[in-house]
Amino acid sequence: MALQRIERLEPSQQSLFSYNLFPIGSVDFARLRELHLDYYERVRQLVAEARGDDHGVVLNVQLCRLDEFLPDVPA
Repeated sequence: MALQRIERLEPSQQSLFSYNLFPIGSVDFARLRELHLDYYERVRQLVAEARGDDHGVVLNVQLCRLDEFLPDVPA
């Protein structure tokens, strides 16, 4: 059912599914991680202060260095 609903989504809808896959250097990755953590904390703060419950929402936030998990990917 979830797959059917995702396939039905049009760009005008409010849901958003996206990802980025890219190479990045250590210095920029450290900055990216800081931005990621800041965003996560801001979202948690907004949710903690939010009023109303007319939407059920799943927010999936990930930042993953692939070279930590895949031995054949260069660091």
